Amino acid sequence: TAHYVAERLADAHVTVSRLAHGVPVGGELDYLDDGTLSAALKARREF
Repeated sequence: TAHYVAERLADAHVTVSRLAHGVPVGGELDYLDDGTLSAALKARREF
């Protein structure tokens, strides 16, 4: 899915990034604590 989104937006001049550690696949952001979400956003990588 991430590859598909990055390819579709390649000409739109936007940055697609992927969250780093701490967010489980299929996990819901509503259930993450602030520290985990903050760490995942700070360590995200450009796709």
